[in-house]
Amino acid sequence: RHQDMERLRMGQADLVVVITDLNAPDIDQEDTNNILRALAVKQSHPHVNLRLMLQRPASKVKAVRAGIWPSRCFSINEMKCALFGLSCPVRGWSTMVAHCLISEDDGEDGPVGPVLDEEVWFTDFKQGR
Repeated sequence: RHQDMERLRMGQADLVVVITDLNAPDIDQEDTNNILRALAVKQSHPHVNLRLMLQRPASKVKAVRAGIWPSRCFSINEMKCALFGLSCPVRGWSTMVAHCLISEDDGEDGPVGPVLDEEVWFTDFKQGR
């Protein structure tokens, strides 16, 4: 919806990423919906740098046929296979990646730096609106 794009300030964004729902009950429908979302973004904001995450490699083919550049979309299953392929010949690869992705909780609940006035959209985002 155009109102959502304005609320998200897509016209001012440096990068827009359409992320798939990995828990969606119908993977094909989720990929189709995300392709349509990406096309809507591309149509309304053609200058925006867009990335599209899909679940199935076949959906990437559909996205490319619909007009999304191949370098702008990727299949999460292809990424999983590539990471698994790297973990086979490189000993310790998966451990290193896991340690890079996991952060430790230092026990503090407050912010690390000075607290800045939050914009309304950020407060809404944190509250799930």
